[in-house]
Amino acid sequence: MVLQGLTVLNQKNYEISQSIGKNLFDNINEGGFDYVISECQTCKWQIDMSSNVTCIHPLTLLCMSMDA
Repeated sequence: MVLQGLTVLNQKNYEISQSIGKNLFDNINEGGFDYVISECQTCKWQIDMSSNVTCIHPLTLLCMSMDA
């Protein structure tokens, strides 16, 4: 799924990007996940703002697993 990268930061495209991501956000909210993983900072921002699950970078997850 592509959320249009930096295009989501443009107010005029915000509603379009939200409608593109709606199914993703619904699945995240209903999935019972501890975290969502994305290497894209812009996607992370949008997932964090549009869902109830924290989105983290894959390297953050790796570091978390090494501290366990």
